[in-house]
Amino acid sequence: MKKLNVGTEHSSILIACLFIFAVLFVCLPPQAKAQYQPPDSCIKMIWPNDYDVLTNTGSYNPDSVKADSCEYSKTFGKLFAKKYYYLKLPQNYYPFDSILTKNDFKNVNDISDNYKMLKNTFDSLQGELGAIYFTGLEDNPPDSIFMLNPWIKIFFEKYQDYKFIEYYLLNSIDTLIEVYYAFRAIQPTNVNEDLINKYQITISPNPVIDIIKIDITSNDYGLQIIEIFNDIFNIVYHDSCMKLNDNIIMKLDLSFLPNGIFFLKNGSKIKKFIISK
Repeated sequence: MKKLNVGTEHSSILIACLFIFAVLFVCLPPQAKAQYQPPDSCIKMIWPNDYDVLTNTGSYNPDSVKADSCEYSKTFGKLFAKKYYYLKLPQNYYPFDSILTKNDFKNVNDISDNYKMLKNTFDSLQGELGAIYFTGLEDNPPDSIFMLNPWIKIFFEKYQDYKFIEYYLLNSIDTLIEVYYAFRAIQPTNVNEDLINKYQITISPNPVIDIIKIDITSNDYGLQIIEIFNDIFNIVYHDSCMKLNDNIIMKLDLSFLPNGIFFLKNGSKIKKFIISK
């Protein structure tokens, strides 16, 4: 009888321990859990990269963005990408010995020894996510201006759930101020069809000479990312602001851009405009 009680007691303790472990695992913050990777056969390209600027036909997908197409998958319907991840750093904080240009490509080992903690963190992340690389922005302002608001671009060897990465990096690296993925996969033939959008973006004047006014009306609050692409869909400008009510108006100085056709992107919403000086 006593032996039975001891066994029962041990079983109860074991069950209690397993329950506590399960609760703790479920409650762990997202950065403590491994990212689920669907089989390669599940992720399919959402549309091709065959845009023709002369005829304004086709679609643009320079990052070959893919979606998980397997209904049984934990990430069914989610989008996966490798490039165009941007990290905003604190003022006068830059992890490499010199500011990277768009033609520079660095790996984690190239991070300056002055930032060993950051280097170790990225090294650890590589163990989970695969190889991570760094490059500069498409167009950097002078160094003195750049260091007041430094950004760096990263890309991965493997496809990543880009929404997961945005949250994961921000919560894994204390020094990061902002992380976002520049979703460049678009179908320009649809850029003027606002019927599919639940909110309005108005650009004025259009054509633009130098100063552009952007009026965003929606119930989508929080951080707003503004990106501007040229006619071959290279990003030429990006900015961000906090939206606290239904309407926000931004004024941007685009006098540094040449004449031509451009696309303004806010979230999944795109507007076409012309610069004519």
